[in-house]
Amino acid sequence: MKNQIIIDVELDNEKIPEKIFWAASQAEQAHETRAFFLSIFDPKAKDTLKIDLWTKEMSVQDMMVFMHNTLKAMGRSYAKAIGSGDVVTKFDDFANGLLAQKR
Repeated sequence: MKNQIIIDVELDNEKIPEKIFWAASQAEQAHETRAFFLSIFDPKAKDTLKIDLWTKEMSVQDMMVFMHNTLKAMGRSYAKAIGSGDVVTKFDDFANGLLAQKR
């Protein structure tokens, strides 16, 4: 079985993202979003490649919420990967602290 995740980015004349759509190969239609954050591990280089894009419509407040949620999710992924739930609280505290700083 093979699945794909497709990300389409519509750019303006200055190559700034105006619209972002994503779809899974088994889905019937694409979904619009305002931001995405993708990390890919290169096992040969032992490095992480990343792409992060957001549209002109993404407000600062929405970006703060997006990054807050992303950091919390990263904590849960990290805990699952290493088999220890102790790091979840650290990620949550860090994410909550950043969100509280900006409000």
